[in-house]
Amino acid sequence: VKELRKHPRCELAFYTSMRESNAIPAVKHMTGGAVYDRDYNKADNVREDAKDWDTMRDLDRIWSTQGKLGFGFNHATTIMVDDSERKMRHAPLNLVKVPEFKDKHHINDGSMFVLLEYLIDLLDNAQGDVRDFIQTSKPDYQK
Repeated sequence: VKELRKHPRCELAFYTSMRESNAIPAVKHMTGGAVYDRDYNKADNVREDAKDWDTMRDLDRIWSTQGKLGFGFNHATTIMVDDSERKMRHAPLNLVKVPEFKDKHHINDGSMFVLLEYLIDLLDNAQGDVRDFIQTSKPDYQK
């Protein structure tokens, strides 16, 4: 995260289903304080197998909230890193999918290094709409 924060094209925020007050300590350390908590999710209850608590990312709300990082952004300028395609199915071309972090062994599996390399490549080389780069290039977590 520290390497990404140094990149001139990167503005970094943390999106979580936790309450902002619970996420703030870790987020301030990682991103400088930009948090989108569960209030920036929207209900995902239209699926047949949906749980009461299922949510999706509400990018339109982020992009339209004055005073928050992300205000004025759009599909062409937003990258979402997530392990869930379901939460981003309304904007699948903005998703950079990462493996789900399930077990302690994932700490050292190299996925975060691969993701960092990919994101720096994207920031250095994406011209115009970030979705064009995301569609034509995917992180190779099998390295």
